[in-house]
Amino acid sequence: VIDEAAQTPPNVWNQHLRPTLSDNKGSATFISTPRGKNWFHDWYLRGQSDDYPGVWSRRMASYENPHIADSEIDAAAREIPDRVFKQEYLAIFLDDSGGVFEGVRDRNVSAYDWKSRSGNGPYSTGVDFARVEDYTVIVTLDTDGLVVDFARVQGETWPRIQERIERRYQDYPGVVRVDATRDNKIVTDLEDAGVAIEAVDFRRSKKDMIENLATRLEHGEISLPKIPQLVNELELFDYTVSRTGNVSYHAPSGWHDDCVDALALAAKRGGVSNRSKTWGPASPRNLS
Repeated sequence: VIDEAAQTPPNVWNQHLRPTLSDNKGSATFISTPRGKNWFHDWYLRGQSDDYPGVWSRRMASYENPHIADSEIDAAAREIPDRVFKQEYLAIFLDDSGGVFEGVRDRNVSAYDWKSRSGNGPYSTGVDFARVEDYTVIVTLDTDGLVVDFARVQGETWPRIQERIERRYQDYPGVVRVDATRDNKIVTDLEDAGVAIEAVDFRRSKKDMIENLATRLEHGEISLPKIPQLVNELELFDYTVSRTGNVSYHAPSGWHDDCVDALALAAKRGGVSNRSKTWGPASPRNLS
């Protein structure tokens, strides 16, 4: 019996277990949540074909599990990305090439000029600070979910980054959410400058924010302009499921996720933790 078979390397079956069964005329049972169309998927298809009478297979959604309430499954469908729900709860085999944010180019991207759109306040700005070779990304959403400003810079000093954020807050008043995974002095400096900051610890909140972003995108609540870096990162963004069933989100090896993180911060639901909460009129200025 192989549990989580889809996450087991194929050579374990082909080189070790299969020959043992031949010697002993034994049988094998594979149990797993789907994880792409791999060797486990191949055996599932054999069980659905008359060409392999010795193989039986069945796919069962979590709705058939008498120990899980349908209401819990329905709640998960509303809270997690559609792709993850289909795989983890409906046991649907999905293409390996798929990511977390499927269909964003067709569903969420439109040909509007974000540099000339001011939108409606109050605004929500997300800031992902640079990490070594990464980029500092600043994304601003208006109250209708429209991206109205975007900046992606690399190699700037902390004072210069702080200046950018302060100007952005003046032009698009609302809440500024920043990645405060590290104890950045810039967070305190921004608060002292009167910026309505909500500091977010990515180590604890990233999963929830990514799933919230995916859900909002799937429901058409966010509109994206044709910004190549932003759209490409969303399309490439991926996830993995651990052997214990935990889902983690990340960019593929060799790629960045700064734009995704900044957008997730901007799209996060919630209030402002800073004591300064006075909104003023917006006079949009673009920071390229």
